[in-house]
Amino acid sequence: MSRSRGRSKAAFDANALGNCEDFLVDSPAGRVGYVAEVRYASAGEPEALAVRAGRASNRLLIIPVSQLAALFVSTRRVLLRSSTPDITATERMGTIELQSAVIPIPSRRP
Repeated sequence: MSRSRGRSKAAFDANALGNCEDFLVDSPAGRVGYVAEVRYASAGEPEALAVRAGRASNRLLIIPVSQLAALFVSTRRVLLRSSTPDITATERMGTIELQSAVIPIPSRRP
C-alpha cells in the first residue's frame, strides 16, 4: 500500500497530492465527500483540496493540505486529521460563503 503521512503540506508528496482528484475524503467521523480539484499556491505546491460534499455533492469545501492526516494512493482515499477540519471557504450553487458573508459568483460567458 502506497501511503503518505504527515501533518503539514511539506510532509506529503506534491506529485501524489497533485494527482488525488476523485479520491474519497474521510474524517474520523466518516465520509466527507470526494476531491473535485487540487488548488495550488503561487509557488506551484498543492495548498488546498476542493472537496465535493453533501448528499447531492452541491457543496465545495476548501480544505487546507495542513488538515490532512494521510493519503492512501492505492485505495484512492484521503483521511482528514479531525472530524471538524479547518475549512477556509465553501462554495455552493453559484455562491461563495466566507464565514457569514455570501458573495455571488459572476456567471462565465464565452
